[in-house]
Amino acid sequence: MNELQFRILRTEDDIEPFLDEWKQVAAHPLAHPEVVRALARNDTSIVELFIPMLVDGQGRIACMFSSRVEHAHLGRDVYLPLPKRRIRKLTIPTDGIVGRSAPEHVGTLLRMTLDAIKHEKVDVLELPNMGKDDPVLRALEKTDLKAFHSGHRHSEEHWTMEIAEDFDQQMLLLGRSTRSTTRNTLNKFERMYEGRHEIRTFTDVDDVENALKTCQSIDDCSYHRALGVNLECDSRTLSIYEGLAKQGGLEINILYIDGNPVAFINNSTMNETRFGTHMGNNTEFCRHPLGTILLFKTIKRYIDTGKRQTFDFGIGGAEYKSRLCTSMRMTEQRDIRMPRALINPNYLYMLWTHRLGLAIKKLLAKVNLEEEVRRRMRRHHHRREKKRPTLRAYATQQRCDAPSSSHEQQKKSSREPIQASRESHAEDATKIGRSRPIPASLRPNDRAALPADD
Repeated sequence: MNELQFRILRTEDDIEPFLDEWKQVAAHPLAHPEVVRALARNDTSIVELFIPMLVDGQGRIACMFSSRVEHAHLGRDVYLPLPKRRIRKLTIPTDGIVGRSAPEHVGTLLRMTLDAIKHEKVDVLELPNMGKDDPVLRALEKTDLKAFHSGHRHSEEHWTMEIAEDFDQQMLLLGRSTRSTTRNTLNKFERMYEGRHEIRTFTDVDDVENALKTCQSIDDCSYHRALGVNLECDSRTLSIYEGLAKQGGLEINILYIDGNPVAFINNSTMNETRFGTHMGNNTEFCRHPLGTILLFKTIKRYIDTGKRQTFDFGIGGAEYKSRLCTSMRMTEQRDIRMPRALINPNYLYMLWTHRLGLAIKKLLAKVNLEEEVRRRMRRHHHRREKKRPTLRAYATQQRCDAPSSSHEQQKKSSREPIQASRESHAEDATKIGRSRPIPASLRPNDRAALPADD
């Protein structure tokens, strides 16, 4: 242990000698140097890179935190409709602890890091979510670090989906009721929209911005917007996705019906795992579960092409995850408070609201009302959005301006006229009571000069 040297990387020049090794040992797309550095360059909420590490006698990374100092909210969003305040955090992203082969090094590095940031303007050190059985978490629990043991902790679900060898086997991994409902939904969708839908996949860094703008227009018509967790094509999101594209594993999958973008599911692949980043669908277009339809169509494509990496749906519980995923583990996340936080009113306020939100969420889950509350919030969002036809029209009809391939252009030229498609949609909608024709305010000919919603 005496031969390990403690260092802090803050600049590109500091990072350069360790860049190639960092790329090799990164365990998550959001902890990859392409994303970490892009965020530091472009996201105004990030103050600076602050990457503590232990280096061995050969100059190699023994342990490292892929962290940054930023102005951010405390903890995960818990849907409380209360104003938020930003505090200064040293944030370690998901799987941002490098050098897990020797868990005892993590305790040493955490101790040195806590000593170092006493002289920085930092309120909280935010550790990433770690599985309850994670060797790193067990090693930290064995340390005598009082700051770690007294840190605020909370548990979250972490869901994943295994991809089977063929699609029939994949469906068998679902529960009986979910399997039957999903098959019927997919079959009904194919009958209703045969020849009228397509899935476009964007992977190149040059296509990212336009594709994200399309995703944002879709998510503006989902209940995510009412909750304040909708995807936005801002500098932070754009930096993350451009960094993911440079890694080479990014996919932005967008479902189009009659040329209208209606659903998206985005992910990035690393180390035989496919990490989901964002997903959403336009709940105003029709009543079919377009997000589930796009998910299973995308999974079928992965099976057909041999891309059977485990699909990681990330931290946080949701009803659709419990129905569709194949495994779940509990994780623990801790916030370590620094002395400076006790005199920061923003921290004290955010700590109170964060704990209140977690307590409410825990109570709702205990009495089996969490999903009912979410459904009511969705219905409230739908009623409110009916009063905003301009937003719905813009979001439904906005199209991705990314360059189309020759194959896509050929398909586009052979597409039936819009009027025939519109009449077919209305006719099908009368046959299937769960869908409805497109209102006049959403028709393609009416979308000219519609302003973007602020």
